[in-house]
Amino acid sequence: MGERRSIRVPVVGTIAYWVVAAAVKLGPAALAIYRATQGPKGSSSVNASLSGGGFSLNVIEKGVTTYNASASLMVIAAWVALPPLIGWIAWAVLRKKDDHMSSPAHHG
Repeated sequence: MGERRSIRVPVVGTIAYWVVAAAVKLGPAALAIYRATQGPKGSSSVNASLSGGGFSLNVIEKGVTTYNASASLMVIAAWVALPPLIGWIAWAVLRKKDDHMSSPAHHG
């Protein structure tokens, strides 16, 4: 990776995190929605709402709730932003440390 830390590391890390987080957090909902929409017309329903308190999703298939979830907007924002932000901060700190260690004054 040369003397300086490449920006590719946090970019790829952020993208990988979002892909995994989406699969883990949205995968079950997507599967329930898919199954509900494949049945006979009128036998299932999908209800999503966004209110001041947050986001909620309810999937009903043939009269049975197959998926029900809700999350506040703050929790959603934390899941989306905090882990990548921590990764970027760590990258910046390590990069600054590398710059300091490789400066001519440090080698003295």
